[in-house]
Amino acid sequence: RRPYGRFARILAPIAIALLVTVVLAVLENEVNITGDLLTTVAIGGKAIVVAMAVWAVFALCKAVAEAVIAAPGMKIKEDSIDATMWRIGSRILGFLLSVVLLIRGMQILGADLVPLLAGLGVGGLAVALAARETLTDVFGSLMILADRPYRIGHWVVIGDKEGTVQSIGLRSTRIRTFYDSVLTIPNSTAVSSIVDNMGMRSYRRVRTMVGIRYDTPPERIEAFLEGIKRIIQTNPTTRKDYFHVVLNDFGPDHLAVLLYFFVKVPDWS
Repeated sequence: RRPYGRFARILAPIAIALLVTVVLAVLENEVNITGDLLTTVAIGGKAIVVAMAVWAVFALCKAVAEAVIAAPGMKIKEDSIDATMWRIGSRILGFLLSVVLLIRGMQILGADLVPLLAGLGVGGLAVALAARETLTDVFGSLMILADRPYRIGHWVVIGDKEGTVQSIGLRSTRIRTFYDSVLTIPNSTAVSSIVDNMGMRSYRRVRTMVGIRYDTPPERIEAFLEGIKRIIQTNPTTRKDYFHVVLNDFGPDHLAVLLYFFVKVPDWS
């Protein structure tokens, strides 16, 4: 229900644009204002219409993405990387369409675009230099979406930061730590760091030591080790092709037995 409610928000800027258009028509045809006042009112009204059109297009792109994600036939999970791709793609498309609408709107308002574009060429270079880190983060998000090193809900270690992925945005990835704070990691940092994705493991490792007395006879030690191996081999959740149960070390007051095996379970608990 929520994605379709976004379409209702598109009606607000459309309604405002229609209202402004009607008011301009009434002022021009019924009130008969003329001169500089009419010019000022007309330019202001058209500027509002252009702004509302930009707002409506941007909202429409977001609403379409959310509707696609929520569509039963698409089978896209709310927290999946595919949903993130749709959301980021809708923002990029909305931004590009908004730029086109702004340029067209300025033409309608009678602005001379030649000197404006020339100024943007010089100013754009300065903006690009100032925003290069932001652009790097945006490209980093595209690389994350393409390579899919993690998705929302995965337990990850990014560099020296560890937690559960909460969101993947256009500029940053947010992870919730195990002490319940939220870390915001720039996507440029995330793609250039080593990512250890714990959430993509098929098995969970168990490694522990068991101590037995020094005076235990060798045959009883062998029977003990074989008994543990049988438990691992018969348990339905354990990995059968790779495990170790061995007499591993001589402790200060015990013989140390290494238990090293894997279990197939959904989470750490």
